[in-house]
Amino acid sequence: MAFAGAAFRRYQASCEIVRATNILLPCALITGLLGAGTLGCGGSSQVAPQAAAIASARVQSQTNPYRPRLTLVEREGDPLRGLALAVHVAAPPPASSLLAWLAEGRLRGADLESLSTRVSPDGFVLYALAKEREAIARFILESSRALTTPLSTLDAERLLQRLASEPLRVARSASEAALARCAGAPLLAPSGAARPSPGDIASWLDAVRVNDVAFATVGSQEYLDAADRAQASLPPWSRLGSGGWRVADEARVGSVASPRPLALSVALGGASAAGVLAVAEHVAQPDSLLAIRVGAGFPAWQVERVSTHLAGGSACLRVDMQSTSAAPSADAVARSAWDAVDELEHTLARVTASQVNGGQPAASQPGPAQWLFARQVLAAEAPHEAAAVAAWQALNAATSTAAPGLQRYVHYSGELAPAVASGTDPLPSLFERAGVTDASGPEAVRQVEPGQGSFWMLLATPCGTSAEDTASAGTLALAMHATALAATGRAGVVLEPWLSVDGIGLMAHATAAAANESPAAQAERVAEALASALLRAGPSPEAIAASREVLLGTIAEGPSPGLALALRQVSANRPSWLDARGTWTTLSGLSARSVELQRQAFLRGRLRLASVGNHDETQTIAGERRLKRLLHGAQSGRPACPARRPVLPASGQYRIEAADARSNEAIIAVPLPAMPEGLPAEAHWTESLMNRTDGWLAQALQQPGLVSTARARVLGGSGAAALIIEVSALEGKRDEAVAQVRGLLERLRLGAATSDDAALALRLLEQRNMELGLNPRGRVLELWRGAQERPRSGSLEGLRALHRAAFEAGREVVVLTDPPQ
Repeated sequence: MAFAGAAFRRYQASCEIVRATNILLPCALITGLLGAGTLGCGGSSQVAPQAAAIASARVQSQTNPYRPRLTLVEREGDPLRGLALAVHVAAPPPASSLLAWLAEGRLRGADLESLSTRVSPDGFVLYALAKEREAIARFILESSRALTTPLSTLDAERLLQRLASEPLRVARSASEAALARCAGAPLLAPSGAARPSPGDIASWLDAVRVNDVAFATVGSQEYLDAADRAQASLPPWSRLGSGGWRVADEARVGSVASPRPLALSVALGGASAAGVLAVAEHVAQPDSLLAIRVGAGFPAWQVERVSTHLAGGSACLRVDMQSTSAAPSADAVARSAWDAVDELEHTLARVTASQVNGGQPAASQPGPAQWLFARQVLAAEAPHEAAAVAAWQALNAATSTAAPGLQRYVHYSGELAPAVASGTDPLPSLFERAGVTDASGPEAVRQVEPGQGSFWMLLATPCGTSAEDTASAGTLALAMHATALAATGRAGVVLEPWLSVDGIGLMAHATAAAANESPAAQAERVAEALASALLRAGPSPEAIAASREVLLGTIAEGPSPGLALALRQVSANRPSWLDARGTWTTLSGLSARSVELQRQAFLRGRLRLASVGNHDETQTIAGERRLKRLLHGAQSGRPACPARRPVLPASGQYRIEAADARSNEAIIAVPLPAMPEGLPAEAHWTESLMNRTDGWLAQALQQPGLVSTARARVLGGSGAAALIIEVSALEGKRDEAVAQVRGLLERLRLGAATSDDAALALRLLEQRNMELGLNPRGRVLELWRGAQERPRSGSLEGLRALHRAAFEAGREVVVLTDPPQ
């Protein structure tokens, strides 16, 4: 049970109708004391000034040092009025149940409609419906009398008999009891089940003081006036002040073995009440980062319920999760619990700063905190629910003690693998060690460029396409493209895929969202969008189909079987080692399931993060920290990349037949030496010098009139590299054109490249690099690659050495495409 708080059922399509005591309560999970009904069926915690003012005017509280508090909620339209009595019990947990039974029994003769009772370790609430004004006065008078009349022997006997027939539930462990007590559930600690005596009950009743009691009435003004008169006519109480609220229990972490389903609950106690209410609404959303984060871990958890409990000026926030996976290890449970607690603490800190303490309202205007409390009352659909919430809030609002500080509670119920030795519970110690460390998560590099408009992040795998073969070529590229396509624009963050054979991932960037957004908040927003895109299940089949079309459109040669064969033969059946997209054929045949599996493998593989801030290093550190924590549950770390086996090209000449092909197309693929730092500068020089208007290919093929078009491309990286020359020969000239290309390669092997060629190629490459550097994307990529992966500067000697090694006769793959015979 959770007093004056929120209890959310996850993933409901609409509000649930729950029947309780023959009253239909839309959205009211009444077993959690008004549960979801106190906050409605969702909504935002943002404050509209006009709405806050209305709420403040509708909910009024009155105090008197000699009489219980009274909260009046003006509300029209209900056929019945709502009444509630809230009592704080400063005594051991069994006292709340016994005193609630006592008050309930004494009120049964007051002719009230649908009298209900809800109990927590901190007290209880009785709430009912009333038809007439006389019932309101009778409820207030009889409730006060029930709490001030001494306990009789008959009362004690009846209470103890009921306790014997309805024993209170006892927790299976100290951690379960501590979590339940924080969240307001009536669950006794294993050592707290001793039978009380009549003297105990009498002393507990005598300890209830006037400030431990509050009434609430919900109805039109005439009924509120009746409640006001009834409260004023009460005999003054002699037991003044309050019994004092208990302090939060010490942090507890533990587990118990039990059959399925697997259940994990976490809670934060001793937090700001207004902050907890706001966070409960936030994390209860199906697409909250909490749900995404725990859903991507091991095991995958589903958030079942988010609830709150107010007690003594502070509040407890509880999250219950379930999983249907196989029995997890204790270490995996500890990691999941740490992630859930970390996300709650982060959200609480952010919400408290921005929504509760973010500004000081004018004296005549209610602030965000007051709005959050008032809305709990106004959102309750049934009047007696609203009264119960208002009464319990009145007790807590009157407590001026500061929040005692956060306490963490964790309880796991289920199997553990491997089985834990009897009498031991590894979860507490594992939970303490489960957090993010410098050695966990992606390796990170950063730089700061003050004055830039955007904050940038690139998260990519340095393994590139090393795990792909012919069957899977292009899968990772498609997965990253579809992930970016599906998530870009959320929270104002742009996501872009970066596709390269030696590095594939996502780039995220955003400008400030508002004038008052801090640099650290901007960085965290980018980190959250990036992590959320990767942690969500998917991408969807629709996003995959759209991305496939985009990528196929970037393969300019279209469904060319000749090029696909050439890439396979020169790369030893690993075409994506040359082009991250694979080929038209491989990309077209990838399934949505294989794309999802590749996304998961990417997330849990080796990753490197580059961050470029626009303010200071503190900003980039905040973004890095946030991303690493979000990815912690998915165990994104630093495993080694799959070893790239040496590529042995299948040299030779191949002829294939293809529909719509003409007998004038030829592809010459020449393997280049693979280097750890990727393609050398001289490979790019060769491509530029071949493709110039008056370059090597033009001189060898076009000026003699052998081809209509010819182009050269350098593909690949550290695992494989190749120079791909595609020619479209004039009718009957294909064999001669191929021979001329071979002749060109032979001349270059013998050292035909000149110093003028090298100087021209150097200028072209420097110009291209300068243009890339002017774009922030280029600088982020340079930072991600790092100095250790930058290829050396090119030289004429290096150019000739490359040609000598690569252009030896007989190493090339030649593919000739002909129409069907």
